[in-house]
Amino acid sequence: MKNKNRICLYVITGLFLLSPALKTSAQDYLISFAGTGASTTVSSVIAGNLTQCTTVTLNAGDVLHLGTVGINETDVNENSMHIFPNPMTEQSELSFFAKQAGNVLLAVYDISGKKLLQIRDRISLGIQRFQLIGLQQGMYFINIRGDGYFYKAKLISLNPSQSEVIIRYVGNEKHEAVTGTLKSTSSTVNMAYTTGDLLLFKGVSGNYKTVVTDIPSGDTTITFNFAACTDFDNNNYSVVQTGTQMWMAENLKTTHFSDGTTLVDGTGAGDIYGDYTTKYWFVYNDSMYYKDTYGLLYTWAAVMNGASSSDANPSGVQGICPSGWHVPGDAEWKQMEMFLGMSQPEADAFGLRGTNEGGKLKETCSEFWISPNSGATDSTGFTALPGGNRNDNGTFNDLGSNGYWWSATGYDASYAWSRSLVYDYAQVVRFDYGKSNGFSIRCTRDY
Repeated sequence: MKNKNRICLYVITGLFLLSPALKTSAQDYLISFAGTGASTTVSSVIAGNLTQCTTVTLNAGDVLHLGTVGINETDVNENSMHIFPNPMTEQSELSFFAKQAGNVLLAVYDISGKKLLQIRDRISLGIQRFQLIGLQQGMYFINIRGDGYFYKAKLISLNPSQSEVIIRYVGNEKHEAVTGTLKSTSSTVNMAYTTGDLLLFKGVSGNYKTVVTDIPSGDTTITFNFAACTDFDNNNYSVVQTGTQMWMAENLKTTHFSDGTTLVDGTGAGDIYGDYTTKYWFVYNDSMYYKDTYGLLYTWAAVMNGASSSDANPSGVQGICPSGWHVPGDAEWKQMEMFLGMSQPEADAFGLRGTNEGGKLKETCSEFWISPNSGATDSTGFTALPGGNRNDNGTFNDLGSNGYWWSATGYDASYAWSRSLVYDYAQVVRFDYGKSNGFSIRCTRDY
């Protein structure tokens, strides 16, 4: 990499004093994995500690060891990222394995979730090393996102002085040079864990992907209930169980109905206020850059695909969803909200409702939600993202701050019920919006 790829930033935030509360007890547990439903095999698992904001990747047959992990480990394998030294004083080195050549985004966040600096570049396959210099005293989160991999970790700095913050590329080791080491890695993968940490596991088996959350209190087996969730465009979606319901754990991004009929591309459509019949799809800011992360945005006509608004028989409103799945009615959203702790009167109310049900749905430990991302724990594994909306006047709004999802229940001829989550609230918003707006979709499984 060339010097043009070095990014510098002056940190102007105040000192963050390290608290004795950071010293918590640790336990040692072994976590194994199994599959049920559409598949009984598990080909890989991404394990994330949502309390410490770290991740590791396990291959088929690997066992996860939770407990004390040496903070000065420097060995890097194909599923890991390491920081040494940690805690750091003036500088530290980040090492991670790039599973394929391509783009990489490296970002640093402070304890409040504010992004301090980031770099984007193209790197080769193999172990990559970066030098991080000048972080002021405090706690930070490091995210590394590349083509086919995502690492995150916590870094503590003991540097008492304020200085220029720099990320500098150090070098790489080619894949061929580390192949022997990778083949001999242990089938036990370590992850730092303290009692009470919330973990999120994403199990993969071929095209099936299932999310499970847990707070382990001993040796256990995590069982993934695999279910097919594939649209006409061959997008395979992660799924998650909440009570008796199974939901998609990511936003829909198809441009076709399940029978192959093409939706209308709304790119550049402009003002469509009052158009309640055209089955449009949109991508935020008319840029396909946002599609893979946030999915697509749809008018209510596209969502329903000619179906009648009905909570009495929600499984009949397949609409835009893949076969075996349907658009959730307003009553099904309420069912999930009450499972998360909302009372029936709160669920029936209009506007901002409940207490922290929205926080249980919002994704955490990443750059997607802007600060403060109030109440976010993602304890359900729903992993809601702030994909914004496409207003019927042609403008795009709220990426990073709000997420909006349609229900299959109309309010009247022009409006339909929706749900939204907001960066500075832990509650869920129930509101009726004009049907020509573009919102996200999460489908639920037929039973």
